[in-house]
Amino acid sequence: MKLFLAFAIVLLCTALPLQSLVTAQEQLSQSSPLPKPDVRLAVILEKLGEKARQYRENQTLLLTTWRTKQQYFKTDLTTPKGKPKEYEGQSLVIRRPLPDQPAESGLFIIGKWEETKAQAAQRPDRSLKEAKAYPFISEVDFLLAQEQANYQFSDGGQEDVRGRKAHVINFVPVTYEAPKIFKENGKKRFSAAPRQGRILVDAESYDVLQIDRALIENYQLHLDGGFERKGIFFITRPSVDLRWERWDSTLRFKKYSLHKAEQGLWLPESHETFWFVRGAREPVSKTYVSFDYKRFHADVKVLDDVEIMNEKQDEKEIP
Repeated sequence: MKLFLAFAIVLLCTALPLQSLVTAQEQLSQSSPLPKPDVRLAVILEKLGEKARQYRENQTLLLTTWRTKQQYFKTDLTTPKGKPKEYEGQSLVIRRPLPDQPAESGLFIIGKWEETKAQAAQRPDRSLKEAKAYPFISEVDFLLAQEQANYQFSDGGQEDVRGRKAHVINFVPVTYEAPKIFKENGKKRFSAAPRQGRILVDAESYDVLQIDRALIENYQLHLDGGFERKGIFFITRPSVDLRWERWDSTLRFKKYSLHKAEQGLWLPESHETFWFVRGAREPVSKTYVSFDYKRFHADVKVLDDVEIMNEKQDEKEIP
């Protein structure tokens, strides 16, 4: 009996410290709760919203020269079909009064493009002075604070991107619909298919390093036969069933040192796209676009919707 009482006393003495430890841990948990899993994502999205706003402003009077190389392939996705086509163009973002609110200003883009080499001789060159202005939509506008509600974002962890540690943020549009056939300038076309993707964000500066996109799913399209205008002629097109299977793209950013920007700007370095629509006349294509930048100075006046500019470019080209 004495042995039993002694054993019970030992158990009681042992249980009291354990109970005290559990109680202390519960109090600690109540006083300093652990952060929610989505807190880091919310912080990153807030930073990206500000970066997207700054990105738009930094584009003002930045002359962009882009060079495109497009190659078609056979349906095996690897055998080239014909010679690649090359294009070159320039664009410039300017600030001007809004058409419906003259007291307010907004960003607009003007640009020109031409086919290179022998193809350029067949198309008259157009100066930026003659270009029409369109509302500016940037590559990162979907990250603006007022646009983020249109997408569902999720935290994809971290990975290394060209020697830099980066956050991976996945995104998909909240609502979307399948592409549709429509007619434009006498030709039948189909609207853009919705895509999902991921953003690679620098873990220290929160600058966008890369944006990858791909189709959410494959899409079936039926193109009715009929007449189609080609130049001054009309040709007959048979009905065809299309299957949109690939639309992959990778937009890579690079830090450029500008003449008046001490810390430099992260701007697109290249944009690579792979396209596969089974059943189309040109079902497979791969496009690579490279970019160069110069700081541009101009006095802009709007006379009857015509842009009149006195051009002056910095002699120093951004490396």
